[in-house]
Amino acid sequence: MRFLTLALPFAFGAQLAAAIPTVELEVSSYPGVSADAMEELRNATDFSTIDATKWTTFLDQPHEVLAAWDPTAKQRMFSLLYDLMELGTGLEKRQTQSSIRQKIGTKKQQVDSEITTDEVKDKGVQRCADSTTCTLCISAAAAVGIGKVAACATIALTAEAIVGPPTSGAATAAVYTAFVACVGPVVGAFLLASGGCIAVAKAIP
Repeated sequence: MRFLTLALPFAFGAQLAAAIPTVELEVSSYPGVSADAMEELRNATDFSTIDATKWTTFLDQPHEVLAAWDPTAKQRMFSLLYDLMELGTGLEKRQTQSSIRQKIGTKKQQVDSEITTDEVKDKGVQRCADSTTCTLCISAAAAVGIGKVAACATIALTAEAIVGPPTSGAATAAVYTAFVACVGPVVGAFLLASGGCIAVAKAIP
């Protein structure tokens, strides 16, 4: 089933190759994200009301799947994206190597914490808490998600080392943008998988 697939976006490398030479990269330059979708996220006062279907390409999920997302899933996904994309402060174009490495490490920890927190909450949902199959299902989804996030960070840090001085600055900002584009679909897939585990448990008489 689609919602149980936690596939690492292998286009990440291609995204980096395309982004690194682009010296005028802006924070809004994310694959498949329209200006309208970015503006809605930037100005959101309630992340649970965001139209998730505008993010089908970025999250690599079908329109109908994201259309069915409940308010909790949207709150989790888009509040995290808001922080990762730094829409409250803006991502500085000029980044030193040390600052971008620290940023990626910090944001990786934030994503890991979000997945772990959501895992605990979802395991406590009625019917799932009483089902060993459901809790194991969510644990597996979380473990795969955290593993994929680690892979995104490793790829980003490797790329960051390659695009060091004299190309640092806009190029390292591009590396961070590609990192966010890598982890976004991973988190989205985890939320869908965890929701699927719960749905199955609730469907069992």
